[in-house]
Amino acid sequence: MAESSEISLFDVVHKTKSFFRYLLSKWLTIVLLGLIGGIAGFILGWMQTPKYKATLTFAMEDNRASGGFAGLAAQFGVDLGGQSGGAFSGSNIVALIESDKIAENTLLTTIKVNDKEVSLLNMYLDLQKYPKLFAESGKPELKGLSFPENQDPSTFNRTQDSVLKIILIDMHGCVKINMPDEKLNLYAITCTTKNEVFSQLYCKRLIEQAAAFFVALKTKKSAQVVEILQKRSDSLRKAYNIALYSRAELSDANLNPAFQTPTVGIQGKQTDISVLGTAYGELLKNLEVAKFNLLRETPVIQVLDEPTLPLTKVRIGKLLGAIIGSFICVFLFISYVALKRLFRQPQPAAASAA
Repeated sequence: MAESSEISLFDVVHKTKSFFRYLLSKWLTIVLLGLIGGIAGFILGWMQTPKYKATLTFAMEDNRASGGFAGLAAQFGVDLGGQSGGAFSGSNIVALIESDKIAENTLLTTIKVNDKEVSLLNMYLDLQKYPKLFAESGKPELKGLSFPENQDPSTFNRTQDSVLKIILIDMHGCVKINMPDEKLNLYAITCTTKNEVFSQLYCKRLIEQAAAFFVALKTKKSAQVVEILQKRSDSLRKAYNIALYSRAELSDANLNPAFQTPTVGIQGKQTDISVLGTAYGELLKNLEVAKFNLLRETPVIQVLDEPTLPLTKVRIGKLLGAIIGSFICVFLFISYVALKRLFRQPQPAAASAA
């Protein structure tokens, strides 16, 4: 009769007790492995290069038809319309700041080092010892590779673009953006690198580039409308002034009131003045409306807390490293023993006597 393959609760308890008794018999090995792992973790924590964490918080407000502002505009007969959401709001701001475009613009900004302009990109390359790696790579296209501060990014060659993409991936891993308070539109940017000054500079330059790009994006159409209306109003003003001077010249030339023919030109110029004056007044009204809309759509980005030196050090620490090292070694040993006992082949039963 075949033996049942079902495992009873008694078998589970029995095997568990047997496993723990086996571990107790190996207590000396476990202690030694824990000690070895603790020493290794202590050494790694002691030798670990610290990283520096820069944190910047900012608030963003969209000035779309706020109550007092809309009421002020209404006094001049200007309807600013209702509120509109827009594509870039809330969590989309996080995606905007994390984009390659903003990171690239930030890396290409420069600072003064010993009276010399140095880009953050070249600063990061030096910190990560990329020039040495390029020289030792043995690849001709990497030897002597550089990113001049005055070079237009659109003129980067294939090798420069490839290296820049690698740096952008590194920076995305170093930078985190989150929203501590979604209701208040509060955002926090953290940058963690091995260099204290670079972490601080990159964090501050990142919000500057993001704010400039965001404001330009939100106000692009309204700014274009204001620019067009301003040019047209200037042209009408110029034409209006020319018409005024022309009428005055014709009036001065018609000194004898007995002759009525010259008055035809004066009346024509007066008609031009009336038309241009009316058009100029309407255009000025439209220009003011456009300026109101531009102010309404311009977002306000206010930095609340900037990173200041010294920055917070981020490192495991010697004690924590020792604890983690001990835990890992003991855990691996127990896992090895458990798997070994689990997959151990059962001994074949002795053949019964004939």
